[in-house]
Amino acid sequence: MNKAVWDFIMGLLMSYLSAWILKEYLGTFLIKSKANWRSVATWGFFMLWQLCSILNIIKLPDYTILVITVFAVFMVSYCYEGHIFRKIVFTLVYNSIWMLTEILLVFIFIAIGLSYGAQELLGSLLSKVFLLVIVEALKRFFRNENIKDLPHSYNMALVLIPLGSMFVVYTSFFMSVNSHRPLSVLWSFASLIIMLFINILIFTIYIKLSEDMELRQKNVVYKQEIDLYNKHIEEKENSMLEFRKARHNLKNQLIFLLEQCEKKEYKEVEQFLEQLIEKAPFDSLTISKTDNSVVDALVNYKYTIAKRFGIDFIVKLEIPVSLPFDSADMCVILGNALDNALEANIRADIEKRYVKLNMRMERNNLVIIIENSFDGHISKDKKGKILTVKTNKIDHGLGLDSIQKAVNKYHGFMKKSYTKNVFTLEILLYGEQK
Repeated sequence: MNKAVWDFIMGLLMSYLSAWILKEYLGTFLIKSKANWRSVATWGFFMLWQLCSILNIIKLPDYTILVITVFAVFMVSYCYEGHIFRKIVFTLVYNSIWMLTEILLVFIFIAIGLSYGAQELLGSLLSKVFLLVIVEALKRFFRNENIKDLPHSYNMALVLIPLGSMFVVYTSFFMSVNSHRPLSVLWSFASLIIMLFINILIFTIYIKLSEDMELRQKNVVYKQEIDLYNKHIEEKENSMLEFRKARHNLKNQLIFLLEQCEKKEYKEVEQFLEQLIEKAPFDSLTISKTDNSVVDALVNYKYTIAKRFGIDFIVKLEIPVSLPFDSADMCVILGNALDNALEANIRADIEKRYVKLNMRMERNNLVIIIENSFDGHISKDKKGKILTVKTNKIDHGLGLDSIQKAVNKYHGFMKKSYTKNVFTLEILLYGEQK
């Protein structure tokens, strides 16, 4: 077989191997998006560039080849879900490890007296096999299920490690080779091994930071639940105090009614009883009277906040005493949804501010519709996700994400819609069907 044909076939096989290794790597840390013409085009570009690099079809400086390779990997990462900074981190770490493995092979070739340039196809194949071993090892320890997007400051700090590694090792390699001193080559080889180990550790660091951020977010949710239960206890105590007052007043009222009966003033007794019935002394304190402890505690507490800020709070609750959903999940869903609605009203500079809550059961499924006025300003990211307007993005902006997570637990759905000054959140939770 002609050598050129053989080299081309080997180039095709290795470009496919490179694409397969990259697919395994990205699938470990990112979630694949649906295939489309863009994903096919980016994978095609990556494989074509790999083929050109392996066969040296395009003559370019080494640093230019490295930059184009990084760009090709980054474009492929767009076939996966995740924030752009997260993709940048994993792209640079992958290319850093890739470059370090190739330089490691060069050192091995030098140590055994082989010319890497003369055996470039073999060296390229061996470096990819070594890279595949590293990627498969990473797959055994890491999964993409619980990896969250880190704040930009964390991502930028992590980006500096692979960038610095590539620069240090690349510079050290050429300095040691050009010095023609065995000791320099040995020290450069040792630094390469250390840098390779450091870059592999980045994955552990990223996972730990992600878990730490998730724990902080859970703590925020748990704090909300604890605050809710504390308010619920406080409300019960206030209710007991009001009942004691009412019992004392009732005694005096009964004495008055007894005197009127003795005087046979039945008309006055009738009028007094009508006034007593219409008075409804607890209406000003509570708006939710479903006897569902979680819903009543949440809605009544949010009602007191709405009254404090002059926000109309309108509720229509058609739910049973017992709901087929976990109380903690109801705290997360209803608490965060009402918090968002109230906060949007509090910061809004509009004439009429209101919150409307509608809850009803339909065939053991819970429907929640919350409508609120707001100033018309919505902040979104590039994917259309609604962002918090608060400065602390780590501990805030978790409301809708927390709601979605709880909704997914019951295979439900959440729909957000808004007009100029009205925001509507619709939630459906599926209960067990009888």
